Amino acid sequence: MLKTEALKTNKGNFEAMLTICSAGMEDLQWWVDNIEHAFKPVGMPKADITMHTDASKLGWGAVLNGTTTGGRWTSLESQEHINILELKAMFMGLKSFCSIIQYKHVQAYMDNSTAVAYINSVGGTKSIHANKSGVGV
Repeated sequence: MLKTEALKTNKGNFEAMLTICSAGMEDLQWWVDNIEHAFKPVGMPKADITMHTDASKLGWGAVLNGTTTGGRWTSLESQEHINILELKAMFMGLKSFCSIIQYKHVQAYMDNSTAVAYINSVGGTKSIHANKSGVGV
């Protein structure tokens, strides 16, 4: 996100200097510390278990093997963008079923393409808030 903003500010000049804030430095340090263990396989193995989630401005729900869970958003949460709520619904579903899905490859079904893209990419470059909503972290 810093690079994108710097390119906008400098009219696409890749040679321009960029000042990295402390949060950017923390992110870079995480990569330095974890790059040897980070990988993303080209193909995904067959899932062990399937979970469906959904969110609305009122609350969220998740279904795993016919077992359902869900809850209501607080008044503050309900004001968040639906993309954030969809990511939080997935996160809450994973937390709710953690004893069942621990050490399993979970295939997640969601009806929000932005949330799916953030999960598949393990975060994104458009929204800091989406990255910090739980799933992409």
